[in-house]
Amino acid sequence: MAGSGGNGIECNSTASIVGNICIGNNNGIYCGAEAYSLIANNVCRENSSGASKCGIRIEGANSDLIGNICSGNGSDGVQVVGDAANLIGVGNRCYENGRYGLYVIPASNGLLSANICTGNTVADFEVSSKNSMAMSVVRGSEDEGVGQVAAASYGKVVKLNGWLPAVYAVTVTNAEKFEISNPIQVWNGRQISIEVLNKAGGAIGAITWGSAFRLAGAFVNPANGKRRVISFYYDVSVAAWIETSRVAADI
Repeated sequence: MAGSGGNGIECNSTASIVGNICIGNNNGIYCGAEAYSLIANNVCRENSSGASKCGIRIEGANSDLIGNICSGNGSDGVQVVGDAANLIGVGNRCYENGRYGLYVIPASNGLLSANICTGNTVADFEVSSKNSMAMSVVRGSEDEGVGQVAAASYGKVVKLNGWLPAVYAVTVTNAEKFEISNPIQVWNGRQISIEVLNKAGGAIGAITWGSAFRLAGAFVNPANGKRRVISFYYDVSVAAWIETSRVAADI
């Protein structure tokens, strides 16, 4: 479906949209307020001729969005808006779009898993913090060459960057005090662990934790050659990382 000036494919009732190529439209695929659609294995790219300029735009609830490729669109790769509750979005790839890769606001009670979004202009993911959308194993531009265990660069401020990591490993190499900053990418319920490894040759400096961390008590620095691990989850209702556990002694 190429260059229609309107939507490449438009549906306003329950539909199965599978295996299409949509190029140069307003939206590549548009699904209106009707629910229960399947949108799978489509390629939507370079859609930028109208107002919305999305690869795929969904407004209806209970839709399944599986294995689509959305690239080079004028706005979002995938845009899920309005009353589009209970979305399942699995295995989609959104890259080099003009705004967000995957934009889900304010849709609620859905699941996003194993989606890859890279090189998008504003951000790779924008998922409403006011809903119960669950995200699991997503990869963004910040995660290039990184797995679920990521080495966080040590310095006066340690940045915890990336959508994918479940563990941030901080190797401390001197006795200077330092800060572990708030993780940059958040979603409600995200869980992370932070490992502090002492390679300073002696005692390490005091650690300042970012303002969003809520620790149960003072963190005990590991002895030379040892490590300690502390775990958190993100609670959007208080905009904070809540401690869930920590190791009882040096490892």
